[in-house]
Amino acid sequence: MCAYGFFRLPISGYDLTVRPARTAVYIEALNQSILTHAMIVSCCKSVDFLLGFLVGTTSDNVSTRWGRRKPWVVVCFPFAIVSMFLLVTPFPFSGDAVFSDSDDFPCGEIEPDSATACPALEQCLVEMIANGTLPAHNVSSVESSNPPAPAALSVWFALFYFAYYFFSWTCTMIPYDALGMELTSDYSKRVSLFSVRVVFQFLGYAVPNAVGLVLSNIFPTNIIAVYAYTALVLGIVSLAALLVLGFGVSERPEAKTGQGNEVPAVVAVRRALCNRPYCIYLFIKFPISLVSLLPVNLMSFFLRYGMKMEDWASLYFTLVLVILFASLLGTPLVWYLTRRFGKREVLMYVSGACCPFFFAFFFVPPQSFPTAVIYIAGVFVGLLTVVMFVVLDSMLADIIDYDALHTGKRSEGVYTVAETNLQQFIEVLTLTLTLTRTRTRTRTRTRTLTLTLTNLQQSSR
Repeated sequence: MCAYGFFRLPISGYDLTVRPARTAVYIEALNQSILTHAMIVSCCKSVDFLLGFLVGTTSDNVSTRWGRRKPWVVVCFPFAIVSMFLLVTPFPFSGDAVFSDSDDFPCGEIEPDSATACPALEQCLVEMIANGTLPAHNVSSVESSNPPAPAALSVWFALFYFAYYFFSWTCTMIPYDALGMELTSDYSKRVSLFSVRVVFQFLGYAVPNAVGLVLSNIFPTNIIAVYAYTALVLGIVSLAALLVLGFGVSERPEAKTGQGNEVPAVVAVRRALCNRPYCIYLFIKFPISLVSLLPVNLMSFFLRYGMKMEDWASLYFTLVLVILFASLLGTPLVWYLTRRFGKREVLMYVSGACCPFFFAFFFVPPQSFPTAVIYIAGVFVGLLTVVMFVVLDSMLADIIDYDALHTGKRSEGVYTVAETNLQQFIEVLTLTLTLTRTRTRTRTRTRTLTLTLTNLQQSSR
């Protein structure tokens, strides 16, 4: 169980690194157009979703002496590691940013801890405003001083963004999830297996936060270097996890070859959609995924633009830690309750307890939102995430067994396509709601910096 679950750790780390890196590196550091960025992400994930059905069907139909799933993981995951590093480190456009820290922002050479910092900062700001380097704090609008990103940057981003998701989430995670569905047929052991995987999953979410905290102190003004070295650390962990999975996990003999005759992709998908329990499962899975994943993706924007917090980052990372700890502490609780009362009962009561809270959450004005309530919401999000990955995944494995009894063919790959890619489409929805909304806000970052520094010098008088 641990050998199988450990592989989920680097995947989770990649997932939590790529999402903020896209915005920080490409939009903020390299000035890529937000609309172009959002369009590339949406197109890549839409095409990748369609390719997932081909990968799932091929994984179900093609068997080797090493099994049906592990060869996909072993061959494709190294390409995902390389693609992820090149995605967050566009070195042809970032220059030597990976090897040095940049101090070229206005007045950045002033030592903040010295006794003369405030007078020196005040004098520097006056000079920068006078020579036009910084705009005055009372101007009506400010355009970005960075030149627009070249078209080659968009090509680079599209190429490696698609390659990363194709080789990781499509060619690796679909066979990996299918492998978990067929490792055991015992009702209770499946709950234990997916509980162990969830623990490693949330430990993986903590890795980039811990590494980023250390690297941000080493490179305080160079976000590209922070994500580049984070990707390097995750790459080392990924190779270790790949070796553990390759040598520590073996497919069951009856699962290595599958059962029944090979069927085309269209037939396999139609057969899955005709499975009534699976359709009911999808109607349950989508809203729970929406409630558990969308708040995490939207939280930074909610704090910045809804609650209008200037120091939003500290609250955001604290909230992420609350969600992680709630998930880790909630995993053994959900595991016990599921074995004690059953999957259906746990899913029903946990979802019912969360409904009134999130419904009331909707009617509270963002600017008057109590901080304590946000932490409580983080606990609920963490528990729903545990339920989604422990209870629902084990229910899907039972549904696959039910389908095999009717069709004589085990099709774990096809059934896990929607399961694996659903959270990717949540991110597309997040882009639609947020990136286009913040289009004009990115043009006023320099003005915000000037206002902040001006307030600082006025308060120091």
